[in-house]
Amino acid sequence: MYFEDLNFLNLPAVKFKRPNAKNLDSFYADIFKKFSIDEDNGIKWKDEAYEALIKDDKEAIARLEREGGKIIFVDDAIDVLIDNYMLEGGLSEEAANSHKSTILKGGYIKDIEFKHSPEQIVFTTKFGTFKASKLSEVFPVFKQFPGIETRDRHSKCHAASIDVSSVLMDKHKVATGYVYMFGEGAKYLHTWIELKFDGRDFVIDTTRNLFTPKKFYYYIRNIEGPVYKISPKTIEKEMHILEYLTHHNDWLSKLYLSNRHQALQVYKILKAEEEREKMQDPLYQAAKHFRESMIAADKRDKGSKKKSKTEPSQMQ
Repeated sequence: MYFEDLNFLNLPAVKFKRPNAKNLDSFYADIFKKFSIDEDNGIKWKDEAYEALIKDDKEAIARLEREGGKIIFVDDAIDVLIDNYMLEGGLSEEAANSHKSTILKGGYIKDIEFKHSPEQIVFTTKFGTFKASKLSEVFPVFKQFPGIETRDRHSKCHAASIDVSSVLMDKHKVATGYVYMFGEGAKYLHTWIELKFDGRDFVIDTTRNLFTPKKFYYYIRNIEGPVYKISPKTIEKEMHILEYLTHHNDWLSKLYLSNRHQALQVYKILKAEEEREKMQDPLYQAAKHFRESMIAADKRDKGSKKKSKTEPSQMQ
């Protein structure tokens, strides 16, 4: 089940203990552990799983699946194929066919066809046909996004999705959740765009230069919810908050996208602490006192002028 950004369905993809002024440091440590350490361990697990599969080491495979869950080799091969195919220049015919033969062994994909103008990979499955299209060719405006057809697009999903949201006219949401590399033991937090196009649900993933049906995308990235979604209007309205949080701690931008409500709690705490520190600053207190004195003096001056104007009329 996937949850929309509605008050009665605001269930987060990533949940932390409730933040407050006293536990903020440990709260940050918890965010870092969730968003960084797990990802590092996941990459290590993925590398070990890949090596075990190549060597057909059944003992190592069994151990890794006990430690990190099911290994899903074929699904990862689909993602790697798409990632490489959507680069500038694409893949050689030999490399594309090599990926194709690996993927077809999995059984879910029945056939793969490579098309041009625009660049597309057509996957035939027992549930239907799905097209993975090159985003920068389907919508040429995306060619303006830096590095969209190179590997520079990697690891920039959160900021890039917000940038896309700011220029996208179609009805859409910014979605964030965990995707799984190679299997259940290797996951990382990811952000993409979900939109309606010609009455169907599609996904834009800038890290893959990809435009594809949502159903197929959820399969190839092994997304198993919950997925947290934020409307572009909400992000636009709260952009100053997001920028404040990101400037304070880069991990808070990920928290905003994966659990906006907890990020807003942190924002309120930080602003309250900022105000409290200001109140304790002698220079701030002096400036505040001077400002209040000037306002009071201005009011007295206006009051005396008003009184002097009314007195002659009262005498008459």
